[in-house]
Amino acid sequence: MKIYKRRNRRLELSLDRPFPEMVREIKKPKNIVRIALDVKAYLTINPDSTQTMVAEHYKLTRARISQLLKIVENLPAHFIKKLEESEDPILLRRFSGKRLLKLASFETKEHMQNAIDSLMSSTCE
Repeated sequence: MKIYKRRNRRLELSLDRPFPEMVREIKKPKNIVRIALDVKAYLTINPDSTQTMVAEHYKLTRARISQLLKIVENLPAHFIKKLEESEDPILLRRFSGKRLLKLASFETKEHMQNAIDSLMSSTCE
C-alpha cells in the first residue's frame, strides 16, 4: 500500500490513490479605468445621483467612487483611452488602482507624463 501526501492549508494523506492534479486558474486583473469610466458615465446619465447612490449601484464604497472619478478626471485622455481598450494582463497589473491614483495626484502634468512614460516603457521591454 502506497501513501501519498499533499500539503495545502493542512496536511492531506491518501492511501493507494494519488491526488488529482490541481489546475490553478490565473485571475485576470480588473480594468480600473473601464470601471472608472462606467462610474463617470452613470453619473452623467443620472446627474441627480449622489456618490452614495452610485456606490450602492456598483457595490463599492463612497471613497472608491471618489478615487475612480479622480483617476478619470486627472489623467491624460490618450492614456485613459489606451488603458480602457487594453486586455493585456501585464499592463493592467502594472497600472493598478493604487498606482493610477498616485499618478492622478501629481502636481504638474510634466511629472505625471514622465512617470507614465517610464512605466509604459518598462512594460514594453
